Amino acid sequence: NLNNPKSDLARSVLLYLASAGPVILLSMLIRWIIPDLPQHQMLQEIRIQAPPWKIVIAFSAIVGAPLAEEVLFRGLLQSFLRKHMEVWPAILVTSVIFSVIHISVPDSVLPLILLSITMGWLYEHTQRLLGPILLHALFNGVSIAGTLLGA
Repeated sequence: NLNNPKSDLARSVLLYLASAGPVILLSMLIRWIIPDLPQHQMLQEIRIQAPPWKIVIAFSAIVGAPLAEEVLFRGLLQSFLRKHMEVWPAILVTSVIFSVIHISVPDSVLPLILLSITMGWLYEHTQRLLGPILLHALFNGVSIAGTLLGA
């Protein structure tokens, strides 16, 4: 449903601004406690690849992953769970599963639960996937930009 995309964009940006701090701080805390954790493979690759591959990786992370993962997790899984349980349990179960698929980056599991809860709430609030897709894309885009800029 693409009704009211400006509203979805505004909500996504506001929720990004509200959730990015806690997500990043939790990730930094985990890395401080366990300093030798590997970095996300995609972020490692984007640093070392030639410019054309950087574009492919960035596109995959900013467009492909948010689109595919939000359709799968919010559109299918969370919607299915909502038929069998209340809103918050469905959001929490979906968020845990979402974060576990990113287990290859151990410091991201708990922070991604927070981000996923935010995306799950946005989906329930709007009953549309555009907001969670935009929020997910914004989060990935800022992570890639930070990596490319050496932050």
